[in-house]
Amino acid sequence: MVSYSNFGKILQSGLHVNCLLPKPLSAVRWMATITTGVNQYDDPQLAAAKPFEEIPCIPSLPIIGSAWIYMPLIGRYKLSRQHQADLHKHAVYGDIVREKIGSFNVVHTFIPEVMEIFCKHEGQYPSRGELSAIKAYREYRKEWYKTGGVMVLQGKEWWDLRSKTQKHMMKPKTIQSYLFPMQGVASDFVKRIYSLRDNNKEVPHFLEELYKWALEC
Repeated sequence: MVSYSNFGKILQSGLHVNCLLPKPLSAVRWMATITTGVNQYDDPQLAAAKPFEEIPCIPSLPIIGSAWIYMPLIGRYKLSRQHQADLHKHAVYGDIVREKIGSFNVVHTFIPEVMEIFCKHEGQYPSRGELSAIKAYREYRKEWYKTGGVMVLQGKEWWDLRSKTQKHMMKPKTIQSYLFPMQGVASDFVKRIYSLRDNNKEVPHFLEELYKWALEC
């Protein structure tokens, strides 16, 4: 399992790589995961990397950590304007930013290559945060669901299901069968967004429209 210090080394290894994503976008690994060990001597950059604690961090308060930055009145960001928050974080703190939400450390990186390095060390059986609501529903509706699915299962159960399904799902013929239905949904969504624009060419409650689109997909 990667220690915080080694995790910092992984992140630090990509600090000087040019970012391929637009600046407002950040790659966020928001689910916890168990990873395999990292040999810091495999790469000179890893050996020279700084520890996890030295990653630039948003100021924290007791108990709530840095969650205050999203709160009304005292906060500086709006959850509905996350792209603007990411722009500001990147400008103030740099390519890699750490914040503490309650007892959890969250690391944002604006460098996709860094996420590639991290994901390669997840191991065969990554363990991520549990989607409790989906798990409970699928366990309750056993007449509809034979398993919890790849979004719910953990460890070896997850790997067994994924290894069986990915062979089928990655075939071009399988993907093509979904192409035209998905294209129809996308076209309808674009037309609806166009019709909902106001005088400033903005869409009120755009997030709600995205939820509807995601539900239909």
